[in-house]
Amino acid sequence: MADACPEYSIRPATLADIEPLVALRSSLMRDADRMIEGQVEEFEQSTRAYLRRAIPGGEFVAWIAEVGSRVVACSGLVFFDRPPYPRNLLGREAHILNMFTSPEWRGRGIGRALLDQIVQVARDRGAKRLWLYTSDGARSLYARAGFTPKGSKMELRL
Repeated sequence: MADACPEYSIRPATLADIEPLVALRSSLMRDADRMIEGQVEEFEQSTRAYLRRAIPGGEFVAWIAEVGSRVVACSGLVFFDRPPYPRNLLGREAHILNMFTSPEWRGRGIGRALLDQIVQVARDRGAKRLWLYTSDGARSLYARAGFTPKGSKMELRL
């Protein structure tokens, strides 16, 4: 495991962070082998347009981790309400996405710190279920935080 990284800081993302968020999301899609060659520019333009609309409206809540002035990791959360069900009488849930740490900064606790932020905000906003799709390499991060496998997803009951 890499050395701890006490010099990083985590803060909510703003409209000023769109370019690093787009760059990290593109890296995430490449790492997950989901990027379609020939559509990178269109994908990035669409992502910028979404973030410009969704961040100010609170539809997409994101955090970034910085080392100095360099953005090295990000995370995102989308809240939604569905019809109530027995384990969630309010129906409020949250979907984690865009969890990505630049490869050279992995193993230093940054991903866990971002995840802790997400879990706390989800609780504060009344979500009763938090879920995500994850890579095999990141599965242990979520398992250590209490997430359990549910088919192709992992979830945490709050």
